[in-house]
Amino acid sequence: MLSPPESLLMSCIRRGNFMEAHQVSLMFDLGKSPCCGELVFMERYKEVLVELERVEQKMDNQPMSSSSSSEGLGSAAASSTGRARLGSSGLSTLQAIGSAAAAGVAFYSISDIADRLLSSPAHPMPSLEEEYWLSCCSSDPSGLLTTLLEELSPAAMAAFDLACCHCQLWKTSRQLLDTAERRLNSSLETRGVRIDPKVPHSQGICGFPRVLQQISKILSHFATNKGSVKTEAVMEDPVFSSPFGCCIQEVLLCCNPTLTEESISARLSLAQRLETTLHILSTATDNTEGSAGSALLALLVEQAGLKQAERDVHPVRSNMKQLLRSLDQLCPFEPDGDLARPDYVRSFLDYVNTLASVLVRSLASEDQSGEVKLGNPLLVLLQAPFQLLSHLLFDRQVSPDRVLSLLQQEGLRLSVQQVIVQRCCETLPLWFSCPAAETDSDPTRKDDGVFSVASLSALLQQHAQEHKATLGITETPSATQSDASSDSEASVDDNTPTNLSTSPPSQSSSSSSSSSNSFLLTPSALSFLKSRSPLLATLACLSACKGENARAQSSGWSGYFRSGRKEVVLDGEQISREADSLLKDFPILWAYLHSLAEPVLGASLTEGEGGSAGLGAVICGKPLVTLLLSGPQEGVTQAVAAEAFQKALSSKDLARALSLLELYGQGCSQEGALRDQLLAYAALEDGVEGTGQLFRVQDANLRARVALQALEQWPLSSCLELLDFCLSDLSTAASLRTDLELKKKELDIYRWMLNLQPRLPWAVWQELRSESKTNPEAMLSRMLKAKEFSLCAQWVELYPVSEQLRLQLKTEHLLHLLEKGQTDQAFQLLEGLSDFVVGLEICEHALDRCPGLAACHFLADYLTLHFQRQVSPSRRQHIHALHLGSKVLLTLPPVARRDYFPLLSEPLLMLEQLLMNLKVDWADMAVRTLRSLVVGQEAGFGAEAIDTLLADYASKALDFSCAPRERSRSDSVISLQDSLMQCPAQDSCSLSSSQIESPTPSTSSTPTRTSSSNSLDRERDRSSAGRKRRSPAKFQPPDQPPGRKDWVPDTQQHVCMVCHRERFTMFNRRHHCRRCGRLVCHACSERKMLVDGSPGEEVRVCDQCYTYFHADSDDEMEQAEVAGSLAVTEKDLDGMMHLPEVIQQQIQLSTNSAENQLLRSEFYYEQAPSAYLCVAILSLHSDQTACGHQLIVHCRSLSCKLTNPEVDACLLTDIMRQLLFSAKLMFVKVGRSQDLALCDSYISKVDVLKILVAANYKYVPSLDDILETSAVTRLRNQLLEAEHYQLAVEVSTKSGLDPGGVWQAWGMASLKAGNLSGAREKFSRCLKGPVDRNHLSLGPLLLQEIVQHLETIVRPTGATSSGEDILASLRELEDVLSDTCPVERPEGPMQSGYLHQECLYYLNSYGTHLALISFWVRHDSMTEALTYLLNKECPEEVFLDGVLQPSLERGRLGTLQGIMEKLDPGLETCSRYLIASCQFLQRRGYFNTLYQLQQFMMDHVRAAMTCIRFFTHGASSYLQLGEQQRWLVQAKEHLRAYLQELQGRGAGRRKSQVNSFRKMMSSSDVSRHMNTIELQLEVTRFLARCENAAFSKSPPTSTPSSQSSASSSPPTLFGGSPMKVEVACKVMLGGKNIEEGFGIAYRVIQDFQLEAQAVFTRAGQRLVRQRQYGAVRQLFKCVSESGTATKNDCDTLILSCVSIADKGPSDARELESLILETKSTESKIKAYLLCAKLRPAYLLAVKLEASRAGPLVQDVLQAAEGAQDSVMQNICRQWLSEHHNKSSQQRPGRPTAR
Repeated sequence: MLSPPESLLMSCIRRGNFMEAHQVSLMFDLGKSPCCGELVFMERYKEVLVELERVEQKMDNQPMSSSSSSEGLGSAAASSTGRARLGSSGLSTLQAIGSAAAAGVAFYSISDIADRLLSSPAHPMPSLEEEYWLSCCSSDPSGLLTTLLEELSPAAMAAFDLACCHCQLWKTSRQLLDTAERRLNSSLETRGVRIDPKVPHSQGICGFPRVLQQISKILSHFATNKGSVKTEAVMEDPVFSSPFGCCIQEVLLCCNPTLTEESISARLSLAQRLETTLHILSTATDNTEGSAGSALLALLVEQAGLKQAERDVHPVRSNMKQLLRSLDQLCPFEPDGDLARPDYVRSFLDYVNTLASVLVRSLASEDQSGEVKLGNPLLVLLQAPFQLLSHLLFDRQVSPDRVLSLLQQEGLRLSVQQVIVQRCCETLPLWFSCPAAETDSDPTRKDDGVFSVASLSALLQQHAQEHKATLGITETPSATQSDASSDSEASVDDNTPTNLSTSPPSQSSSSSSSSSNSFLLTPSALSFLKSRSPLLATLACLSACKGENARAQSSGWSGYFRSGRKEVVLDGEQISREADSLLKDFPILWAYLHSLAEPVLGASLTEGEGGSAGLGAVICGKPLVTLLLSGPQEGVTQAVAAEAFQKALSSKDLARALSLLELYGQGCSQEGALRDQLLAYAALEDGVEGTGQLFRVQDANLRARVALQALEQWPLSSCLELLDFCLSDLSTAASLRTDLELKKKELDIYRWMLNLQPRLPWAVWQELRSESKTNPEAMLSRMLKAKEFSLCAQWVELYPVSEQLRLQLKTEHLLHLLEKGQTDQAFQLLEGLSDFVVGLEICEHALDRCPGLAACHFLADYLTLHFQRQVSPSRRQHIHALHLGSKVLLTLPPVARRDYFPLLSEPLLMLEQLLMNLKVDWADMAVRTLRSLVVGQEAGFGAEAIDTLLADYASKALDFSCAPRERSRSDSVISLQDSLMQCPAQDSCSLSSSQIESPTPSTSSTPTRTSSSNSLDRERDRSSAGRKRRSPAKFQPPDQPPGRKDWVPDTQQHVCMVCHRERFTMFNRRHHCRRCGRLVCHACSERKMLVDGSPGEEVRVCDQCYTYFHADSDDEMEQAEVAGSLAVTEKDLDGMMHLPEVIQQQIQLSTNSAENQLLRSEFYYEQAPSAYLCVAILSLHSDQTACGHQLIVHCRSLSCKLTNPEVDACLLTDIMRQLLFSAKLMFVKVGRSQDLALCDSYISKVDVLKILVAANYKYVPSLDDILETSAVTRLRNQLLEAEHYQLAVEVSTKSGLDPGGVWQAWGMASLKAGNLSGAREKFSRCLKGPVDRNHLSLGPLLLQEIVQHLETIVRPTGATSSGEDILASLRELEDVLSDTCPVERPEGPMQSGYLHQECLYYLNSYGTHLALISFWVRHDSMTEALTYLLNKECPEEVFLDGVLQPSLERGRLGTLQGIMEKLDPGLETCSRYLIASCQFLQRRGYFNTLYQLQQFMMDHVRAAMTCIRFFTHGASSYLQLGEQQRWLVQAKEHLRAYLQELQGRGAGRRKSQVNSFRKMMSSSDVSRHMNTIELQLEVTRFLARCENAAFSKSPPTSTPSSQSSASSSPPTLFGGSPMKVEVACKVMLGGKNIEEGFGIAYRVIQDFQLEAQAVFTRAGQRLVRQRQYGAVRQLFKCVSESGTATKNDCDTLILSCVSIADKGPSDARELESLILETKSTESKIKAYLLCAKLRPAYLLAVKLEASRAGPLVQDVLQAAEGAQDSVMQNICRQWLSEHHNKSSQQRPGRPTAR
């Protein structure tokens, strides 16, 4: 889309789409483009190629037409009267005249063809015009390319292209080349170009004329040579003959080295020699064509016996070598080249030599192993290699092993085994096992022969006349076929021997009676085959042939095979034995042959005859082996197979006939039909066992017809199996398939009826069919009695009954299904009813007769779905609730349904009762069922009510009663007495809690817990204590039971009010006696009785109230207790070591809401608090996210009870942790990844609480108190203040806080207490070694604090144990610290004492290099610091911060230098630190110290630079620089000293390399810098003198230059080029006049190679700005007199000055004078234009010649337009128009420059 149209046009032309190209040209208007000329040329070129081919065809046929025309002329002359007959010479003359005439016509035709490729005015082609390529060439006119293009002629090149690329005849090629040569000469003469074709151009390049001449010369030369040797038979002109036998295009494209006369002549001579050589070699065996066998071998032996000289001159051998040499010259062979190709001729000759050598060597003695060469090895080509080797093996009796070894030595791939087999064995035709496509395509193979399909079908038709219609056998359409079949049978009967196994092999009629009947196989050949391949030897024995006539040999071998056998051949018996012995090793082959031979031989193949010992005798050398191995391919084998087939049909042995057909059939389609007819015939004849044959029938329709016809005679199972198989075949006809399906359906019903219990009195299906037809009602009653309703339904379809019986059948069927619980079948039965009323009636009767749960559920479900519109809303809601309840009840185990059946209409109460009774698994199923069904139901509740109920009972699983009070200080540690009193209770609690928290195996054995069920001793003690308490004062309950509001509050009592022993805990719950209202324990309130206010139900009361109202049972209770105590004492203590299983009391809800509310108020879980129970209940919740957050809320509420003394805080923290892990799992399950961090945070907080609880910490916070990290931090700080370091570490670790602060505080406390080893251990946990010791810091702040503390201690305390440090109080630590007085640090270096080593330990372990070095420097150990610095190779920054800066601050730089010089006299090791120090001082601006250090380093170059910096530092004028010029002198002295060192060292380059840290500079650079300093001194003195003079003339405040100079430093020659330019300007303008400073300024320009014009321009512009026009003129004068400025430079300087000058009237005169100074008129005009003086500019411009004045007038016109001067505009336009007309008038008269 983005390409130009020309590219599209060229693309069409390249593809040959000329029509599309024309459309593109018209569409984009490309008619005048060069591409359009290309289109015209390509069209013309294609037409020319077609015309050239037509002309060449005419010329190719011209000799034939010429001869015919000459014959016509001869006949005409003979017929004319009065003229003599033309002789042979006259005929030749006429033929020559005719040929010449035809050639002339062809020549003019070809010329016309070539002329069509020329450009014409009508059809212009630019590329074919003369000098087109010269006009396109832009190279040098005198170059080689231009010369070559001048020699080109497009017309000649077009003819040359046709001659070399598209001509097939040499005639046309020669004519076109002549045309090209004439056109080229004409073109060159027309253009006047003379060319000598013999002289090549430069570089050996040949032009077009030389190439054309060379090709024409070659063709003319060979045409002349060819014409000189022509014969009389050749009738063509020699000029137009083909010397190479091919067209010129092939000659030019051949692989000749060079296209010259010599190369082509050499190639022709080589071809002639090659032709002669081939002729001699082709006649090498002409005189010995009759030689064969022994004669040929004798000739080979004779040729091998020639002497060396005779072999070398032998014509065959010499010409073989000549052939190879000629081929190498013609096509060189490079076996090692990249493109190696096979040398077939050489390989062939090598093969001939090798084969002849092997033949000769095999005839010689075995010890002869030398190389054998023959004079004429081509004699081996007279016979095939197989014939030669066969003659060696069997006539000359050469050992096969010797022949094989010789062949292998020479690498010949000839098989000796194949030679033996071809000589001694019968040639067997190939047997195609699956030739379906071939046999079908070849009708002769299946119709001819006695074993053809037609013959076998005729035999079957004769023997199966009674089943002809069923089998589909039709009569033969004509009598000829039947006659032919009878003739074939007669021939079979006549020609087939009676005994197949013993008959000799039949020979053809052409075999002579005198031929030998012996076999050809020899023992040596058989032994050789055995050694190489036993299988091949076996096949050779089986197919061994007799005599020479058994093989189809050529006539030339007959005498050869009969001559001179020395080895006795094997007879038939020997071969049979060998075959039998060999077959033992190939059982598969033996089995194959046995299986193929048995159907043919039939019963004659007995065990003794057909066994492994006699199989060879049966088949070796007989026609049977051909049948077995190659099939019925020949007439004899077909007769054998046909006879066996006829015998099988006659004896009704159809299995044998099928075997013969399957084994020896040809696999065609007609054979498949014959096989199916045989199988069907066998099925009809075999009776009961005939069904097996039908399964093998391929024709589905035939199989179906036979099955339907013979079904009555077969048993039921066989019939059903056959019908299923027939129906599975999709190719069965539709009508037959329908009949089969009906028959199968009927038989299935009969099979079902035969299997009924009790059994029917009929045994076969034929009897059942007859009975069903005669008495259908009795048969139906029998089936209804057996409850087989499906069978009844199918039977009714076959045998119709009344509608009343059908309705009764449906009703009984539905009742039966509901009784069996088969609800799906019942539903399908009801849905299958077409009448709606009948279905409702059936459901009502079912409700009346089936009141079971399953039936009720089914009916409610069905009524809900189908009849809900016919009932009221309340009834519908009740049905829905009943439906849901039945669904829930069905999910429960059948045993438990009885307890929940009363709540069938209240599904929520059923779920609540399941939760109260700890049936969580059952509740799970119930919840799933309710959730799946509650949607869209009008049951009175929804999914939210289910979730609310689950959440309530999940909270009850964690609810436990305890008095809300805080633990006091004394509660932290339980007293010994309380622990002794509560030891049993605690044991029981721990056991019960462990039992509760363990996962239960099933819901039936729900874990329970009681506080006193495992301690019988405690029961006995409590009862005795009760008797003692009752004895002095008997308890009397109140007259009336108190109300619930009058009960004793939970917070009022902490001990049981009955026994006064049991302390209430989270496991030992509080219970209220319903009679007295007191708080009692579980052990004291195990009894129940009826109480006023609770009618109909016994409630919990205390033992005292129960005893009070049941006084008669007191004695009985005491006796029972005494007896129980005695029984206990007699038992072992093993029963007291485990908890007996407590039967869980089942809670039963009802439909009474008041009773249910009372049960809910008193309900609690015995296992509470139980995390497993809570999570199990919440797992049934629909919103797991809300459940997870609810578990977190429960944890927060449980954490508030940790300080309660009644609570087991450790267990509670474990429960909280379990709850949080469960919440985390819930969040993971629902993909709430954002809440996982919240769970992890709470888990870490719970771990903190667990640590505090385990440590018995007094102030245990709740989760809400430590949710924030700041709260945990405050808790940790409180622990640190209370000196609980270990606890603080654990809290920090669990909370995710960094424990480093705790270890730091612990370590500092140990350090201050003097426990240095303990402090090391603590600090090792919070201090880490620096990753990079080269870091520029003093280490962590803690390390600095440690070192500072150790530096302030004088008296170290002895090392104390870690235990003393942990138990030491803060007061003791403060006392220890208060005893230590402040220490004054000594003035000298610190002694290597204990604390000094401790500081070094911390610095070496955790500090950086800078910290350690600073420590040594701080303690005046400068030598140690520098030694450490150098040994560690610290970076330069460490030296700067740790050594240099402190030394500078203390003023000890000299000391540092002394120590460095002492440690490193050459300063090489310290070089990088010194260089870094210099850089540091330079960055900081400490130049005095830098200068001192540079002098210490003896770095003269850098010291000189520093002096230059001192020179320019702080100076605001050259007056101040003059005062500081002493630094320049000092810098010059430094450079002079460095120069002297360089001169003193001379060639001491090694030392300069050693002192590489000092600034190096060449002597030339030093001299240059010294010259710069001297020039700067001169400039400084000059400008300082000028400024001093100016300062003395005027006050400082009056000069603005002083103010500007004060703001910035003056320029110097030490800056860049712009600054040097500024110095030059300043010097030039600083003197009294320009001439005073011009000399120095010019020196600056010359020395630094500044751009003089830029300096002069800047100076001139400054003077113009100051209106010093006289100084400007003086500057012009100095510049012009300097000798380096040109006229243009002065004009440019004037223009720059005028451009910035003020154009006011006051300066007009001065500017005019400046303008007059210019030398060039153009510059003056530009200056006038800059000053807006248009008229002078115009007058100067028009004085010039018109070519120069035109652009200048244009500039004036543009300036006038900018100034809006209309007068000047008109003047300029008028001048331009006049001169434009003049130039246009003069232009045609002048020749163009181009």
